[in-house]
Amino acid sequence: MLGTTSAFLDVRDWSDLAEGEIFTDRDVFNANKVCLLGQTLVKELFQGSPPLGRKSALRTCCFEWWGC
Repeated sequence: MLGTTSAFLDVRDWSDLAEGEIFTDRDVFNANKVCLLGQTLVKELFQGSPPLGRKSALRTCCFEWWGC
């Protein structure tokens, strides 16, 4: 897991997601606990079913999956 800003998405060219939405500067400012997943993790963790809106605990934090 990597904590970052919305500028990271531009650098990695992640503006075009297969599903869901990217996070914004406002999400970062509000410290919203959201995650974006790469397609490999979607296949491995969710066996191809859509992860959007699901919540998962990572260590002591709960995150909502927003996009992939």
